[in-house]
Amino acid sequence: MSVWQTYRSTIHRNCKDPEVRQNSLAYWRNHLFSATLAFIIPLALIAVVPGVFVAYQSGLIPIIIVDLAAIIIIFSIAFLPGINVHTRKILFTISLYSVSVTLLYYLGLFGPGLLYLLALSVFIIFIFDYHYAIASVAVNAFICIFFGLIIYFSWGESVLVEQYTLNTWAAVTSNLIFLNIVSALLIPKLFNGLQLAISNQEKLTRRLEEKQENLETSMKLLKAKNEELEDFAYTASHDLKEPLRMVKSFLGLLEKKYKDKLDEKANQYIHFAVDGADRMQHLIEDLLEYSRVGRYSAKFSTVPAQKLVETAVKNLQTQIEESGAIIQTDENLPELYIAESEIVRVFQNLISNAIKFRKDAQNPVITIGGESNNRYQTIWVKDNGIGIKPDKTDEIFDIFKRLHSHEQYPGTGIGLAICRKIVERHQGSIRAESEEGKGSTFILTFRSNQ
Repeated sequence: MSVWQTYRSTIHRNCKDPEVRQNSLAYWRNHLFSATLAFIIPLALIAVVPGVFVAYQSGLIPIIIVDLAAIIIIFSIAFLPGINVHTRKILFTISLYSVSVTLLYYLGLFGPGLLYLLALSVFIIFIFDYHYAIASVAVNAFICIFFGLIIYFSWGESVLVEQYTLNTWAAVTSNLIFLNIVSALLIPKLFNGLQLAISNQEKLTRRLEEKQENLETSMKLLKAKNEELEDFAYTASHDLKEPLRMVKSFLGLLEKKYKDKLDEKANQYIHFAVDGADRMQHLIEDLLEYSRVGRYSAKFSTVPAQKLVETAVKNLQTQIEESGAIIQTDENLPELYIAESEIVRVFQNLISNAIKFRKDAQNPVITIGGESNNRYQTIWVKDNGIGIKPDKTDEIFDIFKRLHSHEQYPGTGIGLAICRKIVERHQGSIRAESEEGKGSTFILTFRSNQ
């Protein structure tokens, strides 16, 4: 820490009131007072040395005494610990008033006495509470009247007696008092507005902090509930797999062994039971897959999107050949900073859905394109399938949400929910644009890793 910083921090520490709230108006008044002390001490030393020398040459010993006394008082105010801040301000004001009156008495027009009085009256308004503003007007008025009496009755040896008549003194000092009154009336209004603004800002800040704390608490609770729900879904789906496998196995044995021994209605019941077990098994497997997303940390790396699409297409090769699907891929797909296996699953789900929800007697055509800039990387998967109603394009990403019956299009309604969960885990977004009967476009957006 430099000498100047140590010097200023010492004065600031001595002029700090521990009972005053930080950033309140009183705090800034004290801060202004300490800053004024820090700058006035070196300036006063610069002014006093030649002033004392000239006063000594002129035989004005009272000016020397008052100047030196003021310097000692100001140093004491700045550096002596244990003095109340209000007391420091009072002593500072008295010392400057003493200097002003002395200079006015012995130097008159040739000294800065009147200027000091005006500056001091304004300074009092800044560092004290509002009622001291009126007190400064009264003090200045008393000093002006006192010197008016000196001029009128020719008391003492003041040079004012030679420089002024009572009328000229009244004209000069009336302007001083007028400016003093205007300052005392207007500046406190400014401070009132400032105090109101500070108060409102503090209230808003407190409310914002409270809302932020409530939001953070709610987010933590929500995160805990989501984790608890995912743990439950994972545990439940994992634990249900074995009992369901046994149910399905025994239903298969029952169907195989007693199929020819039961009537048609009983065989129909067994078929319904086996079909329900199959659907339940698919549902549990999809739910388990959904709960596994983000459960284990995956390695992130920069991978060309072209490679991801090729892997997904390879995994769906049988489905693509059976449906006669045509996959068209742009050559300029961007590179993505992702967990490779998870994004492959996204493309796999989107391509599989495009094949599943195709129009009758029409080969599915699936186009995969993309673009990138300094901020975002976008990839879209477009098909010529049955499409989606525009008002349903948001809810299709909800878990277990189905727009068609199981008889029309088999499935569990979890695939797109898995896609959204994976993409959001990558701090990206997924949305759909579609019209019924005109195909769909699924748009993935990721932040650029630059």
